[in-house]
Amino acid sequence: MKKRNILIISSLIVVLVSIGIYLFIQHTNKITLKESNFIFELGDKVPFEVEYYLKDKDKEKISNSKIRFENDAMLDTSNNEIKTIDSKFLDVGKYKMYIEYNDTKYYFNIKVKDTTAPNFIDFMDEIIIEQNAVNVDLLKYYEASDLSSLTISIESDYDIEKTGEYKAIIKAKDVYDNIVTKDATIKVISYDDLKNTEVTKCLDGTIFKSEKRIESEKKKIETNQSSSNNNTTPKIEIVDNSNNSNNSNNESNNNSSSSSSNNASTIVNATYRTDISNEIVNKINEYRKNNGQTVLPITSEAQAEADRRAKEIVTNPTHEGSSYGFGENIGGGGIGTDFFTLWKESFSHNNAMLREQNTAIAVSIYQYNNQWYAVAVFRMNY
Repeated sequence: MKKRNILIISSLIVVLVSIGIYLFIQHTNKITLKESNFIFELGDKVPFEVEYYLKDKDKEKISNSKIRFENDAMLDTSNNEIKTIDSKFLDVGKYKMYIEYNDTKYYFNIKVKDTTAPNFIDFMDEIIIEQNAVNVDLLKYYEASDLSSLTISIESDYDIEKTGEYKAIIKAKDVYDNIVTKDATIKVISYDDLKNTEVTKCLDGTIFKSEKRIESEKKKIETNQSSSNNNTTPKIEIVDNSNNSNNSNNESNNNSSSSSSNNASTIVNATYRTDISNEIVNKINEYRKNNGQTVLPITSEAQAEADRRAKEIVTNPTHEGSSYGFGENIGGGGIGTDFFTLWKESFSHNNAMLREQNTAIAVSIYQYNNQWYAVAVFRMNY
């Protein structure tokens, strides 16, 4: 009996040891995933690294495991990161993956979701618009960013024909129904109030104007042109750099002649820097071309507008004198100021340069008292 018990115990020990050895072998031949579904927010880094998805920390297992895509998905896996081809991140969707180890496939899913609402860029809490302004488009005042495509909508009962303050609700919604909502005020002011209050410019520099204002500005331009043509003794001598040699030879004669004919007039050296303005036009057109926009021609109409405005902003550095149908960027600074770079780094000025509706361009640099006054005008088709 005693021998029989010893035999039974010995047999059990052998069985248990055998089971232990089997389980150990099985364990060493298997890997364990952290989970079966890995969820990422759109824009997050999605690793293409075995160790990220495994519980196992065994370096030998990790080195002998390969991460794969089911159905040969066309994705970019450079820099150990999974991305959609030609994108900075992996698009929203479900991706079936597996890790292969010792001829066994261990399947899991990668899910990318978009649960983040859009963000408004430089949100305007108040918009000031002139009463009876024509072709007003409130959407031109707002922009939002999101990793998914989005739409902006505006709810307001404002009346462009009546002065007053109106409430507005601005919404940005992406394709996955993530929404951001903000409140704003639309203030409609009369034409007479323009003397003390500036209207709000759109993000692309557009200013919505009433027919009354448009007509007034046209008459002002005509009056200025007429006055300029009839002024035989100008107070400012204009020097065109394209003909500097002739100007320098005649400058002393002009000064003495002007002084003798009118002692009250003041002669100031002022120059249209056509060399610099042409350089800026070339930079803007190259910039537009690199961003998929058309190259703009310089027209005589646009150049006349730019030259007039560059001279005007010496004493009135605002957009008030801009003619109907033109958008503009303006600036002032010391000689050598890089206006193109400054405009490119400004959100609204950059948009004005890249605007799809632009049909012509002109730039004018007016040098006056060792300062540059710059205007880039864009004829618009809208």
